[in-house]
Amino acid sequence: IDMIISDNVALSGGGLNSDREDQSKLSSTLIYNNSSYWGGGIYSYQSDIEFMDVIIDQNSSKYGGGVYLKENSPKMDRITISNNQSINSGGGIYLWNSGINLINSILIDNVSYDAGGAISLMNDNNHNIEFTELSKVTIVGNTAYQKGSSIYIANNTVAENFAYNPKFINLTIANNKKYTTSYDNGCMIYAYQSEPIFTNMIYWGNE
Repeated sequence: IDMIISDNVALSGGGLNSDREDQSKLSSTLIYNNSSYWGGGIYSYQSDIEFMDVIIDQNSSKYGGGVYLKENSPKMDRITISNNQSINSGGGIYLWNSGINLINSILIDNVSYDAGGAISLMNDNNHNIEFTELSKVTIVGNTAYQKGSSIYIANNTVAENFAYNPKFINLTIANNKKYTTSYDNGCMIYAYQSEPIFTNMIYWGNE
C-alpha cells in the first residue's frame, strides 16, 4: 500500500470523487472509514479512471457503501471491497446507468439494509450501457436485508426490447445472507426486467 485515504466525510465520494473525463489510474491504495451520501469510499461520474490493487474497506453511505458509479464503465482489477455498508442499496458497489469491468477481485462482508449486499446494478432512462462484466470475482459473506444478498439487478427502462444483459463469468458466490422472509425478493440474486448471463459459476452456503 502506497497511499491511504481515510476518515473523510463528503456529499459524494467520501474518500475519492472522480468526475467527468478524469483519466487517473489509482493503484496500491487503501480507502478506509470514509462516509458520504453517494459512494462512501469512491464516487465516479462520467470518468475514465482505472483501479488496480485497491482496498476499499469500512466505508458507509446511503447508496454504494464502498463504490458508487454513475454513467461510466471503469476497469477494476485486483480490488478488495470489504466491510462496507449502505443504508439503501449496494453494500459494496452501486451502479447507476453504468457498466463495470471487475476482474480478479473480492467482495466480502458488505451490508445493504435494502438491496444488493455485494453489488447493485441499476439501469434507468433507456441508458446505453456499454459494458458490464464481472470475471473471476469472489462474492462471500455479504448481507442484504431485502433483495439479493449478493447481487441485485434492476432494469427500469421503458423502451421496448431494451436488453440489459450483464455478464458474470467464473464467480464464486458463497455464504451470503438475506434477512427478509419473502421468497419473492430473491435470496442470493435478484433480477428485475433483465437477462443476466452466468457462466462457470460456483454457489454454496447462501441463504
